[in-house]
Amino acid sequence: MLGDFVFNVFRVQKIVGFLFCHDLKIIAEFLGIVFAEAGRRENSCYNLPMKIKKCGLDDVLDLQKIYRQTFYETFSEQNSEENMRKFLDEAYSEQKLKSELENEESETFLAVENQKTLGVLKINTGNAETESGFENSLEIQRIYVLKEAKGLGIGTAFMSLAEKKARELEVSFIWLGVWEKNFPAQKFYTDKGFRKFSEHAFVLGDDVQTDFLMKKELS
Repeated sequence: MLGDFVFNVFRVQKIVGFLFCHDLKIIAEFLGIVFAEAGRRENSCYNLPMKIKKCGLDDVLDLQKIYRQTFYETFSEQNSEENMRKFLDEAYSEQKLKSELENEESETFLAVENQKTLGVLKINTGNAETESGFENSLEIQRIYVLKEAKGLGIGTAFMSLAEKKARELEVSFIWLGVWEKNFPAQKFYTDKGFRKFSEHAFVLGDDVQTDFLMKKELS
């Protein structure tokens, strides 16, 4: 009888141990599901594949919104409200944007995810370039990404698209202007192979600022 008792105690211990481990497994799986779901909810705006589409006249209001929002997010802290408002009203008026979209030497692209516009890229060639005197070149005039969407690879995707377009056109180099005080953007462009080669003036409201001109040679 003692042997049966010991055997039964051993069986009970094994059963309890199994149930305990099984419960831990269930708890771990449950917590994993909870944390995964929380992550999905946290990034719910960005859990579908992003697409980059060419911007047309039908997208002009979305274009105006993303331009104004991204420019304000990036530069408002270092510029007066009056100058910001003046620039946003003039540079991104609906009429001006339509004129840019109708220019055959310019192309504008939107990064869209879950029907939300996250960023914009504008490239120019020929007479559409904002600086004259450059031959066989492509300008990245604007590359803006919403603050909440930075770190998702949108800027890199835009740069790859711009370089693809430049190579298709067989231009010698890509160039762009970046504010002298926009250090994160300067680092980003440097990491992508751009180097400073000149400067030009950029007028924001009544404030004349300095942009560094950077370029990337295409071999």
